[in-house]
Amino acid sequence: MMIKRAAVVVLVVVLGLCAGLGTVGVVQVRQAAERMRCKNNVKQFAFAFENYLVTYPHFPPGTVRNPDLPVERRLNWVFDIWSFMEAHMVRHERTKAWDAEGPNRRSAGFTLAVFCCPANPERTTEEGFGAIHYVGVAGLGEDAARLPAGHPDAGVFGYDRVTRLDDVKDGRANTLLLVETTRVLGPAWLAGGPSAVRGLDPDEEPYLGRDGQFGSLHRAGVLTGAALTHALMADCSIRALRQDIDPSVLRALATIAGGEEVPADW
Repeated sequence: MMIKRAAVVVLVVVLGLCAGLGTVGVVQVRQAAERMRCKNNVKQFAFAFENYLVTYPHFPPGTVRNPDLPVERRLNWVFDIWSFMEAHMVRHERTKAWDAEGPNRRSAGFTLAVFCCPANPERTTEEGFGAIHYVGVAGLGEDAARLPAGHPDAGVFGYDRVTRLDDVKDGRANTLLLVETTRVLGPAWLAGGPSAVRGLDPDEEPYLGRDGQFGSLHRAGVLTGAALTHALMADCSIRALRQDIDPSVLRALATIAGGEEVPADW
């Protein structure tokens, strides 16, 4: 009798372990699929920027220039690469605000899969418009997007700044172009301002992660819990940034001509 009871206990334990491992396996498969779909989104951005740079000798400005509008009401950089993306074709009016009645406001209401990380359930903003989870990197500092061209803290994107290819002195493979984010998702995917372009504030840590300035909801594994954030570099290559990246390296990657030393294995 004792042997039978022991056998039953062992069987229950084994079945419990199998069920637990099966659950972990399902979660890992789902997370891997989400990471792959997110990376495919970034690939579409890479394709669009590559083709934009064939047509123009510079990156687009962070917002469509319009001295009559504050940056928060302008269209953002997505407008300039839109025709190069494999996305739904919708009309925009370049000279008007993103929320102007008509084509711009209607476009803002669309929730487009290519702009949203599959791991992030927040597909709409608090204002009720479509969100974007990929943000342009403006350099170092909260006001980096307003820095003039040639400033050592400037990144690729500025609200009115245009970055030429030969302005990227630190090397395009060592310069961030876009990074995933879970913060400041509003007011809409085509709106200018910090929801589309922002700098890395060196005084606010963590830089990366669920609660960081940039980051995602991806995990490298169920057991490790390590966070991964997709980034598009200025040479249009895609990198996965780990949450434990050296902060000094991330600061160096945020600028185009800071002259910092970046290790080859970052």
